[in-house]
Amino acid sequence: MRWNDRNSILVLFMTMTSIMLCGCREEEPLEVFFEEEELLISAYLEEHVDKYSSLIRVLEIAELKTTLNAYGHYTFFAPDNDAFQKF
Repeated sequence: MRWNDRNSILVLFMTMTSIMLCGCREEEPLEVFFEEEELLISAYLEEHVDKYSSLIRVLEIAELKTTLNAYGHYTFFAPDNDAFQKF
């Protein structure tokens, strides 16, 4: 009877150890992709070239145009061509 108790405890211990080892996995990071229907700032400026051509030229010279391709919620005060002429 004693031998059966030892075997039962050993089998239980090995089963629990196996379950714990199989259950300890590193979680894979979630990949997040944004799919907005709203225009990005750079796309908006490109659609309104007649109004923002001076700003687009300045952004291209400063190599900052690709910065405005970022997703997210932020504010960009875009001066139009009239503002550049007055400046």
